[in-house]
Amino acid sequence: MHVTITPDADVVAFSTVKATFSGTISNGHCAGDSFSFGIPAALRVQDGAVYLLKSPDGSTVATMNVTGQTVRVTFSTYVQTHEQVAVTGFLSAQINDSAAPGATQQLSWTFGGTTVTTPVTMASCPNCSIMPTDLRKHGDYTGHALLAVVNLPTSTASNESFSFSDTLTSPGQAMACSEAVTTDGFTQLNAWGNPTDVQTGPTPVITSCTASKLTGTVVVPAVGTVVRAYIPISVTDASRSSWTDTADATAAGTSWSAPATISELDGGGEGVGVVPTSTAIATPSPAAPSPAEQSPSAETASGSGLANTGSRTTGLLVLAACLLLLGGAAVAGSSRRRQGGR
Repeated sequence: MHVTITPDADVVAFSTVKATFSGTISNGHCAGDSFSFGIPAALRVQDGAVYLLKSPDGSTVATMNVTGQTVRVTFSTYVQTHEQVAVTGFLSAQINDSAAPGATQQLSWTFGGTTVTTPVTMASCPNCSIMPTDLRKHGDYTGHALLAVVNLPTSTASNESFSFSDTLTSPGQAMACSEAVTTDGFTQLNAWGNPTDVQTGPTPVITSCTASKLTGTVVVPAVGTVVRAYIPISVTDASRSSWTDTADATAAGTSWSAPATISELDGGGEGVGVVPTSTAIATPSPAAPSPAEQSPSAETASGSGLANTGSRTTGLLVLAACLLLLGGAAVAGSSRRRQGGR
């Protein structure tokens, strides 16, 4: 299995990278065979996402399911009618700040018994540990909803009052006015500009909330503190993959504005195989199927986690073998039901 990360140099913490994996499976697989691999802890992917890997003619070759930090690729009947099936998949991921600016970290991926390592060199981040004097804005997509995060400027006086607002600037979203806006605060940043001393923030007062705009105020008790407001937003069009909004803030006669785009971490891929030219069909024996006729399991295969080597059956033979196995399972289940008296 081959894995690449793009970009792999000058990567900024919390930016999005693209992980691409590719490989060719051995002949002789059945629908439902699968392989899985873990996502390195430094990467965050879209939990719960399901992506289809399709052939050029639109057929589904495999389905890719993401659960936490684990990815499982399950093959369709395409592998029973094609040989030399090659698959390529990709996942967008957010890289965290576990590696220091300028450092090279090794991301490890395990496919079956093989570990593949992809190096990523982080960018430099001068002055990132300095507390911000401007308004900053970002957000997250949870798979079902959006969460806008408004970072107010560092307070310069005790009990400084900030007015803030967030305005939605693209369709497919609406303020979740029935849900609470929460805050936290911090006074220190690490080398990437990420807070190191996060504490519960002051309670904001929401003065107005419509489907497209929320406004409020918050009083920051101590000098040198940044308060972040977390604003829940509902997704009204799940077919979209990105949403935009703009935050504004005012304090002591100074105003700031910061636009942002919240994007889904996407994924997908493709697969392609060759239709075998041989039409000879050997009839497998239910009592004693030969090794070449048994359905190989991609999950238990050695090496890349994809290949079960040595099987060169044609697509028609594989289809017959897979149907035989399914039929045998059905007969066994029927027998058990009769023995149970139902």
